[in-house]
Amino acid sequence: MPKTALQNALIREKRKNAIMETALKQFALKGIDNISIDDIAQAMHISHGLFYHYFTDKTDLINAIIEKGKETIGKSVSELINNNVGGKDFVEELTKFYLSNIQASDSKAYYIYILLSLNLQKTTSIENNWNISYHPYFVKSIEIEQEKGVFTNLPASELITVYFSALEGLAYSRIKYKKTFALPSVETLLNIFYKKA
Repeated sequence: MPKTALQNALIREKRKNAIMETALKQFALKGIDNISIDDIAQAMHISHGLFYHYFTDKTDLINAIIEKGKETIGKSVSELINNNVGGKDFVEELTKFYLSNIQASDSKAYYIYILLSLNLQKTTSIENNWNISYHPYFVKSIEIEQEKGVFTNLPASELITVYFSALEGLAYSRIKYKKTFALPSVETLLNIFYKKA
């Protein structure tokens, strides 16, 4: 019996997501510029033709991954900003968000790792698509707490680099060690920002 249009659409969506998931892992572990369509097809055990049935090229695939990640990761950060959560509350909620997502699933850990890696290294030709759009808001939140004397007076951009480097390392450790990996507490990560007595 032939499949219905709905069954075919579900199969197509499942296969497309599997290609995106495989590519995301490959990109995270080896770098976007180091992975070809051939590498993705081999990892999926599919033909190039089947890959091209779902994506026009590598850039199309990358953009699909970005959009899917933005649906989950970017939406939550935007909600914090839209609700006017600022200062140390923003930094704390952002930290909770990242740590819970790193722990939540492999795909979220991979996405966070590659997002932070690309933002820290700025080595890829598609880096603008992955930019952390809330960076200016983050800087302002830090500066608010610095003016109150709560956060250290080191440059906000340096604090953010250290913070994202720590999160990038945690995401990578989660990917690499999965079951034996334990995340630090929110408070431990927040110590990057607080003024020492």
